[in-house]
Amino acid sequence: MVLKDCSQGGTITLSDEDIAHARYKLTGTPSSDFSVVIDKGVAQSWDRVVFNATNRTATIKANLNDPGIPVPGKANPSDLGNAYRLLNDGSNIIRIL
Repeated sequence: MVLKDCSQGGTITLSDEDIAHARYKLTGTPSSDFSVVIDKGVAQSWDRVVFNATNRTATIKANLNDPGIPVPGKANPSDLGNAYRLLNDGSNIIRIL
């Protein structure tokens, strides 16, 4: 699992090394909702778990044009956050229910 500090907020693009991991835990205290771009990397697609442990909603996107999937953060400080299983189909992020 890669831990990604999202305190800076805005749009965060994961590195190729980050993309290679099977799970992502978003941490930190951003001042507003933010986006995380997780490209497909060297593969044509991926299936990953994204755990948002921040205090804000993180919209996970495959690219800047993708509307993405919002993953809610903590409802209150004692919450752990929310984990969604997501698929990057090569052009969009899709939630797997």
